[in-house]
Amino acid sequence: MIPSLIHPVTKALCSSRADMLDAASTFYADMYSPDPVDHDAIESLLSDLPSSLRLSSIDQNSLSSPIVFDDILEGVARCPSRSSPGTDGLPYELLRLIITHPECRDITLAVYNDALSHVIFPPSWLETSVSLIPKKGSLSDLKNWRPISLINTDAKVFTRILVQGLSHA
Repeated sequence: MIPSLIHPVTKALCSSRADMLDAASTFYADMYSPDPVDHDAIESLLSDLPSSLRLSSIDQNSLSSPIVFDDILEGVARCPSRSSPGTDGLPYELLRLIITHPECRDITLAVYNDALSHVIFPPSWLETSVSLIPKKGSLSDLKNWRPISLINTDAKVFTRILVQGLSHA
């Protein structure tokens, strides 16, 4: 439990839960807010991209081809077994048991393929919990806390499958 935090704007020492939450929210708002996107600059950059750096039609099709069950098994196998779970509390060890259960195989495959082809994500994949890890120095100063995002393991497996597909392209 954090006893108190210095508010980043008012510099007041906050000790109530509500005040500390406001201080942390204010401090991390910029870090977790997206930067504005210059779509014209992106279009200009991409239009000048040499063809040797573009994905071929074959690679594009490969990236959007359906996920097979072996892809999921490989994705889970590549995940560290001691990694912290997300908001659902489901560790990789339990996820491995669930997805390899014969009655869960088809539903697991359907969830991953719906996410890939129809952009239909389970609501739990959109949840992230941020935990603060203390660094050196005064723990009342938010600069001395390192935020880590805890993402649900099944969502991390999906992103690993996508990354694996990109590395083969």
